[in-house]
Amino acid sequence: MNPFIDVRLNHDLPVYQQLCLHIKRKILRGECTNYQELPSRREVAAQLSINPNTVQKAYRTMEEEGYLKTIANVKSVIIVNDGLIEKIRRELVDQMLHDFVIQCLETGIDRETLIAMLNEHWHS
Repeated sequence: MNPFIDVRLNHDLPVYQQLCLHIKRKILRGECTNYQELPSRREVAAQLSINPNTVQKAYRTMEEEGYLKTIANVKSVIIVNDGLIEKIRRELVDQMLHDFVIQCLETGIDRETLIAMLNEHWHS
């Protein structure tokens, strides 16, 4: 199955980063599995009506981050292991927390009140 079939692009992040983030989320949800083959760069570009160089940059970034491997310049596959899953989980949660804390600071809420509210929601 093509994991990019349900990607929704927006203007919040560069497209290549959105593609990487999309695959990371699918890995965490178990929707992308170890050695699952990804479509070619040209197929993804055509499907999403984006520049093939953008898809190339996304694939290269995923390779550099260790969750994609290109085999003999023929096919690219997802690489999944427990260490990688934990690394992705921490990265995504850290970004969410960073954004959340900034938004909380902008509202003027103090730390103790925020922690109390978080505990209420965590246990509900």
